[in-house]
Amino acid sequence: MKDKPYIDSDGNVYESYEAYVNSPDLDTYEVMLYLHAGTRTPQNGFERSLLQEMKDIEARGEMIDFSENIW
Repeated sequence: MKDKPYIDSDGNVYESYEAYVNSPDLDTYEVMLYLHAGTRTPQNGFERSLLQEMKDIEARGEMIDFSENIW
């Protein structure tokens, strides 16, 4: 069974929700949220580094501040 299309808040249509969260159209804040949630696959070195940084922060027992525009 094929995934149903996903429409974002701007009305853009994606093949599926997975295609949306892995889209190059997302801003850095959304990328960070989806990487942390495990729904986005890192797309490049920056995203791999960002994900590792978040994992390192949590491994130290610290919390990540997801306030927009601080990263």
